[in-house]
Amino acid sequence: MMLKVCNLDLRYQQIQAVKGVSFEVSKAEIVTLLGANGAGKSSILRAISGLIRPFGGEIFFEGINITRLPCHEIVKLGIVHVPEGRGIFANLKVIENLEMGSFLRRDKKAVRQDIERVFTLFPILRQRQNQYGATLSGGEQQMLAIARALVAGGKLILLDEPSLGLAPRVVESIFQIIARINREGLSILLVEQNAHQALEIAHRGYILETGSIVLADTASNLAKNQSIRKAYLGE
Repeated sequence: MMLKVCNLDLRYQQIQAVKGVSFEVSKAEIVTLLGANGAGKSSILRAISGLIRPFGGEIFFEGINITRLPCHEIVKLGIVHVPEGRGIFANLKVIENLEMGSFLRRDKKAVRQDIERVFTLFPILRQRQNQYGATLSGGEQQMLAIARALVAGGKLILLDEPSLGLAPRVVESIFQIIARINREGLSILLVEQNAHQALEIAHRGYILETGSIVLADTASNLAKNQSIRKAYLGE
């Protein structure tokens, strides 16, 4: 097991956003969190990456309690967060964005190998490497955000709404790449409104409603569940 979240409680002032949530992500697994806007999905990712502090509960990564660790220590351990909205450096070139992703790494030869790897995964980024982030299309920016996470040396990537605002053809390409990097051994925790796409590539999924998990199952079973199909797949 790579990630274990135990009885997680998150609060914003007096509002409880997440209540007693527990789930797991194993090595080389894609797990998706599904639910309506405001269900607490993004808050869970922010808690795992150290951006917000839990009110209660614990988070373990490879057996280490990371509940109170600062963000940079969590990144060093191998958890990398690709936030909603991509979060690239618009005023830096593509290659500079990738180099920023490796800021905490000291193995420069391995970093160069990882940059070459992401250029193989995302050929368009090789072509755009001297362009500024702001000049990229939405799909290219999402590719850059994922590529930067890979260069950071992540073992577990937290992906928050990777399809947001993208054309269907670009979404399909992005999800093919997510599935490919998972097949190469990377673990992924995916928050995604496009339930169709998420369940196609995920191994397991959890359904959240108003901050609590109401259903957990394999992705294939969730995709066949009639109540899930009606609520999230528009059928």
